[in-house]
Amino acid sequence: MKRRIALIALGLVVFLVTLALTIPASQAYRLLEGELPLDAMELQGNLLEGGADTLVVEGIRIDQVRWRLDTSALRSAQVVYHVSGQVADGQFSGRVSPGTDGRVTLSDVRAEVGADALVRLVGETHYPATLGGRVDATIRDAELHRGQPVRLDGVVNWSGASVSALGETVALGSFGARAETTAGGGLRSDLRNTEPGPLDVDGMIELALDGTMTGTTRVTTTDAASEELLQGMMALGIPDPTETLDIRFEGNINDPMGFHGRLQ
Repeated sequence: MKRRIALIALGLVVFLVTLALTIPASQAYRLLEGELPLDAMELQGNLLEGGADTLVVEGIRIDQVRWRLDTSALRSAQVVYHVSGQVADGQFSGRVSPGTDGRVTLSDVRAEVGADALVRLVGETHYPATLGGRVDATIRDAELHRGQPVRLDGVVNWSGASVSALGETVALGSFGARAETTAGGGLRSDLRNTEPGPLDVDGMIELALDGTMTGTTRVTTTDAASEELLQGMMALGIPDPTETLDIRFEGNINDPMGFHGRLQ
């Protein structure tokens, strides 16, 4: 008798799990719409595998979203999804594992987007310049709690960096940063050249949860520095840009025009 009850209970659990996973994504969204911090348009598929033409999360538009449940992770009692999509003029993909108490684990995340599109996407003000180059990020492992980083191990590169304004374009080079979380929940990263360019850079950056960024960096111009770059540095108040400069800067990524620095 007990064996029959156990088998019936197991069969019921399997049925309910299968029903939950195979319910159409559009129907599941209607059931949970008031509980989810996003707006979804044109949902297809189900919770096992599906997609959405567009998701809007905290004002950020994500297009061509696709997800697929990693059924192999279920053997270790984990729920893991392969997720991909497009943001601005870039794209991303990775593994996402939702947990309890608002925790989410990310792994094998790769993202790539234009530098200018990225700043305009997250910034709250407009600025009279255009950033050139592409930003790519690789996150090996990260954990978020209620949207804030608890643990992060990743690398961010800005390749072909440049600034264009008033009809002039100034090449800066290519840079990379290895990021990790701080005790206060923000991010800390070193800043280095990823290939030879007009600037040799060696520094450290800290990013707080409210978007405040502070950092120190040592900058040296090389023989590849253009006349436009040297003149631009002098316009920023640097008397001799050919000397090695120790600079401390601060600002907020939500207001790119508010950044300011000073020589140490």
